[in-house]
Amino acid sequence: MNRKTVSISLPKIEGAELKNATVDLKKGVVVAEYGEEEAPFEVKTGDFLTLKTDPSKVVIFGAMAGVLGGVETFTIIYDLPTYINGVPACTPKWVKMPISRFRHSTKEEKAWMIKEMEKLGKRYNPRTFKVENIK
Repeated sequence: MNRKTVSISLPKIEGAELKNATVDLKKGVVVAEYGEEEAPFEVKTGDFLTLKTDPSKVVIFGAMAGVLGGVETFTIIYDLPTYINGVPACTPKWVKMPISRFRHSTKEEKAWMIKEMEKLGKRYNPRTFKVENIK
């Protein structure tokens, strides 16, 4: 059997973003799904951000860190430690995180993060953009 490949360019629609494309072999058509174009994600130093796929991962935004592998990245001021074999491990400040995987934290998520920080004897100072030890 001789196979041929056809490449079809999908139309670009102003204000809409291509979300998914599938092929309906029975009808012989390509089905393209569009959605609203996401607004630019604007953040500033000290904003609390939550990982879209894990609401328990809240970080305090530090600064944009450039593009890595075609993905915009940022650094953090602080995140809660992850426990590995009972030993706390924090994310180093130089680690670059993909901004597209985060969103602004809700009031509840921010309050939870602040409460968890207090349990660890820490607090965030929004004037100095630093995490301090509670005395």
